[in-house]
Amino acid sequence: MIGETRFDLTPAVQEYLREDEAPVRFVLRRLSEAKWRAVKNYEELGRPVEARHYALRHALEEILGAKVKGVGGDVVTEAGMGNLRRLVGDVELDFLGRAAITISKEIGAAEKKP
Repeated sequence: MIGETRFDLTPAVQEYLREDEAPVRFVLRRLSEAKWRAVKNYEELGRPVEARHYALRHALEEILGAKVKGVGGDVVTEAGMGNLRRLVGDVELDFLGRAAITISKEIGAAEKKP
């Protein structure tokens, strides 16, 4: 595993970033235990899209390199999610939801403990 934690920018990733333009970076926080259970409940009900949407709304702390109204604070507003979707697109929004779930999973043996 390269990097100390999930989603670290490794040298391999850095090679694909444009040098003349700063990338947009998404700051995600781990979900609380209660919010993690809510995500798992959505998944058990066969509602994976809602699980990813909920996870992203509660995990997205801020966006570096872009201003999106409704993003920031404890929970992204529904309007903020719409603004975010217009910024990144449907596929990327889905990926961000998956990332929010992934960072909230238990830390594995190969990962550095925070």
